[in-house]
Amino acid sequence: MEATDPWDVALMVSRGTSSATFLYSAAQAAAEAWENDAVETVILALYDHDAAGKRCARTVERGFAEYAPDVPVRFQLLALNEGQVEAWGLPTRPAKKTDPEAAKFAGPAVELDAIPPDRLIQLTQDAIVARIDAEAWQKELAYESSERDLLERIVGGAT
Repeated sequence: MEATDPWDVALMVSRGTSSATFLYSAAQAAAEAWENDAVETVILALYDHDAAGKRCARTVERGFAEYAPDVPVRFQLLALNEGQVEAWGLPTRPAKKTDPEAAKFAGPAVELDAIPPDRLIQLTQDAIVARIDAEAWQKELAYESSERDLLERIVGGAT
């Protein structure tokens, strides 16, 4: 929330493979945003680097395609990927043998929790900021400042 709240970006935690109910609800929120405000949904997904994490990511992508087929949705696996594991020197573990898809997963597995919290927050904030229209953002800040000044003058004049 530390990374998403300042930008009014929804944070949806699924903790593993998302249920159909969770995906349906999220897809309906995306549909509503598109229908009401023409807002495209961008999913910045964060999963373990293992067979289960890959499956979770596929489930989310497919769920949105199924439950909101006419809504523009972009999916980005923000973390974890092999390049991040190597670049950040994250601790690895053997893939879970109990996962039926483990044989399809090449390389060592890494838990998302292995990313230091400050790096995870920065990664998320950077991904959000990269999608902001800088000119529109500056106009919005100026508008807010103008409104704040007006309210302060109104309140200040009433006392």
